[in-house]
Amino acid sequence: MLILHTEQLFSITLKDLNEASVKITGILREDMIGTDFLNYFTEPQKAREVYQQVFEKNFVADYPLTIRHINGKLTDVLYNASLYKDNYGKVLGVIATARDVTQQKLLEKKLIEYKHFFNHSADFSCIANTQGYFEILNPNFEKVLGYSEKELLDNKFVYFVHPDDVESTQKEVDKLKTGAVTINFVNRYRKKDGNYLWFDWNATPDTATGKLYAIARDITEKKKAETNLIQLSLELARSNQDLEQFAYIASHDLQEPLRTISSFVQLLDKNKSETIDEETKEYFQFITKATDKMKNLIRDLLAYSRVGKSIELSTVDCNIILKEVIAEMDTSIKESKAQITSAILPKVKGNEVQLKKLFQNLISNGIKFRKKNSIPEINISVEEKETEYVFAVKDNGIGIEDKNIDKVFLLFQRLNSETEYSGTGIGLAICKKIVAMHGGKIWVDSKMGEGSAFSFTLPK
Repeated sequence: MLILHTEQLFSITLKDLNEASVKITGILREDMIGTDFLNYFTEPQKAREVYQQVFEKNFVADYPLTIRHINGKLTDVLYNASLYKDNYGKVLGVIATARDVTQQKLLEKKLIEYKHFFNHSADFSCIANTQGYFEILNPNFEKVLGYSEKELLDNKFVYFVHPDDVESTQKEVDKLKTGAVTINFVNRYRKKDGNYLWFDWNATPDTATGKLYAIARDITEKKKAETNLIQLSLELARSNQDLEQFAYIASHDLQEPLRTISSFVQLLDKNKSETIDEETKEYFQFITKATDKMKNLIRDLLAYSRVGKSIELSTVDCNIILKEVIAEMDTSIKESKAQITSAILPKVKGNEVQLKKLFQNLISNGIKFRKKNSIPEINISVEEKETEYVFAVKDNGIGIEDKNIDKVFLLFQRLNSETEYSGTGIGLAICKKIVAMHGGKIWVDSKMGEGSAFSFTLPK
């Protein structure tokens, strides 16, 4: 409160003032008393006009002025003033009060800026109050949801939320009451036609006013894509399961007729060898060779179908696995005089049987596809990265043509003559499936005549 004494119409001399006036100007009370208070306003002439109105109308209400602090800080105020008279009606001065509206003006300015932003934003922007009602909405709400502005403002915002999402939405909003600076949540918002849109919300409170400033992005199409992807994944999983089941059953059931064919051919060859001519014997050899090939295909197909059928993970020491693989491959290693070297390998979370098969297939591959008149050299190395290990099995074999790099991991893909290199073309497909079941990936770098390096990752 200011108690002002007027000596003349345009001279406003301070007679007394309160501590709030001292705070707003930064000048001591005793230094301000006796001075012209108009000097403390940013626009003295405007302030002079205010007091002139007081004398003409006996009072002035909510007149906007700005007071300057000695450090330069400005405070916006609304002034109310009236004449101060004695018992005989003689004017003794003016009593004035000022209400600090600086924050209010900043908010108004902010609201103007927000409204400009709202009206030009591609998202859904709004301001809500502590009672749960919208106060300001950008045009997208009306345009997309189909409601009128009045319908949107007259109902609490949770009124438009899908019933299944109301509880989770309210929990997120309640976090603001416990001091959360910002919240992010997803819910479904009802359109006037009854359909729902998926909204991704980001909201933050204004601590001064309690208002909630929020922006929502329409992610309906993204949600549809995610749902479709999940559906496709489930269908693919079912399809793969059915395919594996079919492969297992078909392979299992095919073994019996093959054994029958092979047995009868052997019996005929044994019991009728003296009466069978050479051409027939040659036919028997073709049949035997074909049944042996089919047996191998069935065996490998069964092995492929079993990968990942029942996977149990445990901590596996790859050094022990490699040692066991080398021991089991002792015959082929000695026959080929292969030289196998290895770095110290890590322990990983995996399936011991499958990882053993993985190393066995890759080492066997390096021995099988060696260059003529050369000793196979196979090196197993590993590189530790932040979230995974990168293994590499490198050989000095015949290598792979660039055009065939993408084919090596496909089922039944043979890149070399069967008479030159035996096999069914399933080994590397099994490797790929094993690595995938462990959450890793596998690839090969190779040059014709210079060998190949099969690399695969296993998560830590």
